[in-house]
Amino acid sequence: MEKIVFTFIGIITFLVTSTNLSAQYPSRNPDSKNKSEDLRQLLAPAKDARASSHQAEFYYQRYYNEAVKNGYYYEGFETWIKSQPWKLPQGWNRYRTTSLTGNPFSNDITNLAPGTGNLNWYMNNPDLYPYNDGDPSEYVKAGSGSIGCFWDAKDFTWAVSPTIALPTSGNNLVVNFWVWVANNFTDGWYSRFHVRVYADGQWTTLYSYNPQTEGSNLFDAPTSLSLNDYKGKNVRIAFVHQWNKGIQIAIDEIYAGPELKNDFGLSFLEIAPSFGLLPGDQAYVWVHAEAFGTNGGPVTVTLKINGQVRDTFTTGTLARGGNPELVTFIWTPRRHGEHRVEVTIPDDDFNQNNVLSQTVYINHYYNLAQDFENFGRDEQGNRIVVSPQMTGQPTTSTGFSKLPSGRYLKG
Repeated sequence: MEKIVFTFIGIITFLVTSTNLSAQYPSRNPDSKNKSEDLRQLLAPAKDARASSHQAEFYYQRYYNEAVKNGYYYEGFETWIKSQPWKLPQGWNRYRTTSLTGNPFSNDITNLAPGTGNLNWYMNNPDLYPYNDGDPSEYVKAGSGSIGCFWDAKDFTWAVSPTIALPTSGNNLVVNFWVWVANNFTDGWYSRFHVRVYADGQWTTLYSYNPQTEGSNLFDAPTSLSLNDYKGKNVRIAFVHQWNKGIQIAIDEIYAGPELKNDFGLSFLEIAPSFGLLPGDQAYVWVHAEAFGTNGGPVTVTLKINGQVRDTFTTGTLARGGNPELVTFIWTPRRHGEHRVEVTIPDDDFNQNNVLSQTVYINHYYNLAQDFENFGRDEQGNRIVVSPQMTGQPTTSTGFSKLPSGRYLKG
């Protein structure tokens, strides 16, 4: 008798517990005054737009992590202590003063946990979310974390970076960051915060947010401030929340270093299916292209297989801070064995994000893996591998009709 062995793939569900402080620290919105409309919903873009933007910005961390290797500074607030998720990253300090020009070092509140009488800056992440009914994503620009400050933190509450050694030369030196800041002029809720820099023993104000003239900024655009006066110096950068009966704020994706002018980047290289491929099968190669420098425009994306150029595609006009363009190639391997799939863009001001690659193995015989070559989309619209139905009938693909740009590649 022939012996047939079936392999089943199980799904394990994990229960993730987090610290939801929503009930203890209500957010500052009209609901708290028994009004029917939620300020966040009035001010923020549609949920789908926020989700799209959030996904698009996720890879900023990878980009700036590469920048750090060149001596620049980046903080995306993606690491935290599980048992103390409110703590700011290592090297960051929290202080409180009674005036903007007061000496913050005289009142260190770094190690005080959030609580009554000690409302200050905190880490906003999946393990701690004071606001938004247990969903931290609205207050995160990219990745999973950011820092926030309670709307009713008293006086002037400081979040101060570690010491940053700025380069002595290079392009225009800047500090960039993304902010979630909102106001409700009808109820008199005016948010205020300041950015200060510490160098040579003195604090200087770089920027003061003006709610009347600037309005709300719900991670809509980055803020960029010049650091040219501090070239070659060791500095600390402070975000100072001012009590003004405003609304809670959040800061994410902080970068300090030379401003990049001509810089495009690639991210999210995905090959599907990535296993169970045979010669003659089709594989989809997806990649995101985006402008990181101040000069936008189109960029030419090249697909290489084992070092040989197979196809190119030129994007539409890309702009810094805008959504990336999803570029799609279809590749049909002709031989079995390992294949290096590489996507590139031309050299520019910063090349660490110009090349992405993966190795794909093409089988020379049929195996069970080929049964999992169908694809669909999950509830968030992400591409997923869909396992075959128990009846043995082929599953249905739901995503291929939505491929945006690119060309179909044969051979």
